[in-house]
Amino acid sequence: MVDPDLDLVDRALSGDTEAFSELVQKYQKPIYYTALRMLAEHEDAADIAQQTFINAFRALLTFKRQASFKTWIYQIAINLCRNCIKERTRKPRFQDIEEVEMVDGKPMPFDRLNESSHADLVSQAIGRLPDQQRTSVILRVYQEYSYEQIADTLGCSKATARVHYHHGIRSLRKMMEGI
Repeated sequence: MVDPDLDLVDRALSGDTEAFSELVQKYQKPIYYTALRMLAEHEDAADIAQQTFINAFRALLTFKRQASFKTWIYQIAINLCRNCIKERTRKPRFQDIEEVEMVDGKPMPFDRLNESSHADLVSQAIGRLPDQQRTSVILRVYQEYSYEQIADTLGCSKATARVHYHHGIRSLRKMMEGI
């Protein structure tokens, strides 16, 4: 069976710009949402998604097909997210409390604030996980990756991917106790 992504890669390499646009359309949202879950900021996630496709286009000739295109593009995105997280630790960001409580210039209803606060707490807890655990949890829970796909993306064995995921979930449970 011919992998449709590989067909699009071949077409893109032979000069068909529409073929690469199809790959962007197919993976743009999943890459954005993965970046959003890793970074918890819309602007950074959008930048990472855009930079992922720029980097992929520039490196398309180096795509070795040892893994699927999907795995390869996620590796690029995850590496960019890791770099962004490292950069953040060098330059701390502050968020105004009014930005948290306001939506479109109006106060957020308490029930929505409470729901979003809980989601924010989960996102913050995921953000505190060690890198491999955080990536494994995000790919498994939000992108529904198999352990084999996680292993390909992280460059580790399937068993190691499974261990990262389970340790991450255990750590999340401990962090979320009492919330």
